[in-house]
Amino acid sequence: MAVSRNTEHSHSETVWERVFGQLSRHDLVLTAIPLVFATALLVTAVLPVPFLASLGAGALTSAGLLVDALFVHPPVDAGPR
Repeated sequence: MAVSRNTEHSHSETVWERVFGQLSRHDLVLTAIPLVFATALLVTAVLPVPFLASLGAGALTSAGLLVDALFVHPPVDAGPR
């Protein structure tokens, strides 16, 4: 017997969809900040870039992320549940 798999319940969530479906924009910003500094350290190790220059670029990028998360797209109160 042939069974159609094109039903409304046939879509199974992938792990990627489950994880990123639960994360908010602010969770991603908090994850990105240490990644920015890790990237700055990696750039210093691989390229002939001064440590303070890459650290400064990482700090400016992180500050931009914080300004975006706090002032441009601020967290809002969902109200009573």
